Amino acid sequence: MLSAKSEDMDKILGLQVGADDYVTKPFNPLELIARVKSQLRRYVTLGTYEGINKVIDLKGLTLDQSAKEVTVNGEVVRLTPIEYKIVELFQGIKEAFLNRSVGTQVVLLLIVVFGFGFGAAVVVVVPEVILFYGPLFMVVGIPLLVIIFKCSGYFNRIVQNTSELAQGEMGPDVPIIGKSTLATLAANINSLKHGVKTSQREQAKSERLKTELITNVSHDLRTPLTSIITYTKLLKTPDIP
Repeated sequence: MLSAKSEDMDKILGLQVGADDYVTKPFNPLELIARVKSQLRRYVTLGTYEGINKVIDLKGLTLDQSAKEVTVNGEVVRLTPIEYKIVELFQGIKEAFLNRSVGTQVVLLLIVVFGFGFGAAVVVVVPEVILFYGPLFMVVGIPLLVIIFKCSGYFNRIVQNTSELAQGEMGPDVPIIGKSTLATLAANINSLKHGVKTSQREQAKSERLKTELITNVSHDLRTPLTSIITYTKLLKTPDIP
C-alpha cells in the first residue's frame, strides 16, 4: 500500500485490512521496487503458489513455469513473453508425443471431429452435400463415437480403481482390454495393487512371528522363575525331612 498518510494508526489500519507492506510518501523508487520483489519472492517460495515445482526437463531444455525461465544446458536464456509462450507450447506438444501412439490417436481424433464439424457447416450452406456427408458420418462418425464412449468408460473404471487403491480398498483387478495405453496403465495399477497386498501379507506375517517370539521368550523366562519360587517354598516347609 502506497499512501501519503504516515501516522502510525494509518499504517496499522492499512496492514490490518490486508496490505502486505505499507510505504509512505515521499518514497525512494528503488526501495519500492526492492519491497515489491521481496513480496513476490516470499509469495513464490513460501506462499501457496500453484506454479511451485512446475519444472519441465526434456533433453537439456528446462522450463521453469514458476519463475517463467528457460534454461538450455544449465544456462538461462532470456526470452520475451511471446517467445516464452511459444517455447511452452512447443514443450507441451513434445510432452503430448512422449507416447507417440497416444499423440497420434489424439491428433487423428481432433482431425476427424473438426472435419465432421466443418462438414456440418458445409451441409447448412450447401444442402446437397448431405448425400455424401450422411453416409460418411454413418460409416466413420458413429463407430468413432462408440469407441470414444468405450474408452471414456474404461478410463473412468481405471480412475475409480485408483481412488479405491489410494483409500486402502483392495477391490478386484482392472480388466486389461487390448494393448492400448489405458490397458498398460491398468496392468501397472494391478501390479501395484498386488505389490501392496504382498507387502500387507508380509507385514502380517512379521507381526505374527514377533508375537510368537515374545510369547516364547516370556514363557522361557517365566518357567525358571516359577521353579525357583516353588523350590524356595519347599525349603521353607518344616514338614519336609
